[in-house]
Amino acid sequence: MINFKKFLSAFMCFFFSLTVLFAQDKDIETLSDIASSVDDYAGKNVVMTLKLRNINDIFFVITFYDSNNHDISFDISDSKAWKKFEKQLLNAHEGMNYKVSFIVKGRGNPALLFAELVSFEPVILEIIP
Repeated sequence: MINFKKFLSAFMCFFFSLTVLFAQDKDIETLSDIASSVDDYAGKNVVMTLKLRNINDIFFVITFYDSNNHDISFDISDSKAWKKFEKQLLNAHEGMNYKVSFIVKGRGNPALLFAELVSFEPVILEIIP
Protein backbone atom coordinates (compact mmCIF):
# COMPACT_ATOMS: atom_id res chain seq x y z
CA MET A 1 0.00 0.00 0.00
CA ILE A 2 1.25 3.48 -0.90
CA ASN A 3 1.98 5.81 1.97
CA PHE A 4 -0.59 8.61 1.73
CA LYS A 5 1.74 11.31 3.13
CA LYS A 6 4.45 10.50 0.56
CA PHE A 7 1.91 10.47 -2.24
CA LEU A 8 0.43 13.79 -1.13
CA SER A 9 3.84 15.46 -0.79
CA ALA A 10 4.89 14.18 -4.23
CA PHE A 11 1.62 15.42 -5.73
CA MET A 12 2.03 18.84 -4.10
CA CYS A 13 5.62 19.13 -5.39
CA PHE A 14 4.43 18.23 -8.88
CA PHE A 15 1.54 20.70 -8.70
CA PHE A 16 3.83 23.48 -7.40
CA SER A 17 6.34 22.79 -10.19
CA LEU A 18 3.60 23.08 -12.81
CA THR A 19 2.34 26.31 -11.25
CA VAL A 20 5.82 27.85 -11.32
CA LEU A 21 6.38 26.66 -14.87
CA PHE A 22 3.17 28.22 -16.18
CA ALA A 23 3.56 31.38 -14.11
CA GLN A 24 6.89 32.28 -15.74
CA ASP A 25 6.91 34.96 -18.40
CA LYS A 26 6.81 33.50 -21.86
CA ASP A 27 7.28 36.93 -23.42
CA ILE A 28 10.90 37.36 -24.41
CA GLU A 29 10.45 40.92 -25.55
CA THR A 30 11.30 43.86 -23.36
CA LEU A 31 10.29 47.46 -23.80
CA SER A 32 13.81 48.34 -24.96
CA ASP A 33 13.61 45.63 -27.66
CA ILE A 34 10.38 47.15 -28.92
CA ALA A 35 11.84 50.67 -28.79
CA SER A 36 14.93 49.61 -30.75
CA SER A 37 12.82 48.18 -33.58
CA VAL A 38 9.76 50.42 -33.26
CA ASP A 39 9.13 50.35 -37.03
CA ASP A 40 8.41 46.61 -36.84
CA TYR A 41 5.88 47.10 -34.03
CA ALA A 42 4.28 50.39 -35.11
CA GLY A 43 0.50 50.05 -35.28
CA LYS A 44 0.56 46.49 -33.93
CA ASN A 45 -1.05 45.18 -30.79
CA VAL A 46 1.60 43.93 -28.36
CA VAL A 47 0.86 41.83 -25.27
CA MET A 48 3.49 41.74 -22.54
CA THR A 49 3.68 40.73 -18.90
CA LEU A 50 4.51 43.90 -16.99
CA LYS A 51 4.35 45.03 -13.36
CA LEU A 52 2.25 47.96 -12.25
CA ARG A 53 4.40 50.82 -10.99
CA ASN A 54 1.95 53.63 -10.35
CA ILE A 55 -1.52 54.98 -11.03
CA ASN A 56 -1.58 58.76 -11.00
CA ASP A 57 -5.18 59.82 -10.60
CA ILE A 58 -4.30 63.53 -10.73
CA PHE A 59 -2.75 63.47 -14.21
CA PHE A 60 -4.59 60.26 -15.24
CA VAL A 61 -1.49 58.27 -16.11
CA ILE A 62 -0.86 54.58 -15.49
CA THR A 63 2.73 53.32 -15.52
CA PHE A 64 4.01 49.76 -15.91
CA TYR A 65 7.57 48.41 -15.96
CA ASP A 66 9.28 45.35 -17.42
CA SER A 67 11.94 42.96 -16.11
CA ASN A 68 14.70 45.44 -17.04
CA ASN A 69 12.97 48.14 -14.96
CA HIS A 70 12.06 50.18 -18.07
CA ASP A 71 8.82 52.12 -17.78
CA ILE A 72 5.93 52.64 -20.15
CA SER A 73 3.25 55.16 -19.26
CA PHE A 74 -0.23 55.38 -20.72
CA ASP A 75 -2.31 58.53 -20.79
CA ILE A 76 -5.88 57.73 -19.80
CA SER A 77 -7.01 61.31 -19.31
CA ASP A 78 -9.77 60.96 -21.88
CA SER A 79 -13.07 60.40 -20.06
CA LYS A 80 -13.89 57.38 -22.25
CA ALA A 81 -10.56 55.73 -21.43
CA TRP A 82 -10.94 56.44 -17.71
CA LYS A 83 -14.43 54.92 -17.68
CA LYS A 84 -13.18 51.92 -19.70
CA PHE A 85 -10.52 51.09 -17.10
CA GLU A 86 -12.37 52.31 -14.02
CA LYS A 87 -13.24 48.86 -12.64
CA GLN A 88 -9.74 47.51 -13.26
CA LEU A 89 -8.17 50.55 -11.60
CA LEU A 90 -10.14 49.98 -8.40
CA ASN A 91 -8.52 46.58 -7.85
CA ALA A 92 -5.05 47.40 -9.24
CA HIS A 93 -2.06 46.79 -6.96
CA GLU A 94 1.42 48.21 -7.42
CA GLY A 95 4.07 45.56 -8.06
CA MET A 96 1.57 42.99 -9.31
CA ASN A 97 2.06 41.28 -12.70
CA TYR A 98 -0.37 42.18 -15.47
CA LYS A 99 -0.88 41.05 -19.05
CA VAL A 100 -0.80 44.44 -20.72
CA SER A 101 -2.08 44.86 -24.25
CA PHE A 102 -1.16 48.04 -26.09
CA ILE A 103 -0.81 49.45 -29.59
CA VAL A 104 2.61 50.90 -30.37
CA LYS A 105 2.38 54.41 -31.83
CA GLY A 106 6.03 55.48 -32.04
CA ARG A 107 9.17 56.39 -30.15
CA GLY A 108 10.37 59.60 -28.54
CA ASN A 109 13.68 60.71 -27.03
CA PRO A 110 15.80 58.65 -26.38
CA ALA A 111 13.86 55.39 -26.36
CA LEU A 112 10.53 56.36 -24.83
CA LEU A 113 7.65 54.42 -26.34
CA PHE A 114 4.37 56.05 -27.27
CA ALA A 115 1.53 53.57 -27.05
CA GLU A 116 -2.20 53.33 -26.50
CA LEU A 117 -3.41 51.08 -23.70
CA VAL A 118 -5.92 48.47 -24.85
CA SER A 119 -6.31 46.34 -21.73
CA PHE A 120 -4.57 45.03 -18.64
CA GLU A 121 -5.53 41.93 -16.67
CA PRO A 122 -3.85 40.38 -13.62
CA VAL A 123 -1.69 37.38 -14.49
CA ILE A 124 -3.03 35.59 -11.41
CA LEU A 125 -6.37 35.18 -13.21
CA GLU A 126 -4.66 32.94 -15.78
CA ILE A 127 -3.10 30.76 -13.08
CA ILE A 128 -6.16 30.26 -10.88
CA PRO A 129 -8.71 27.90 -12.48
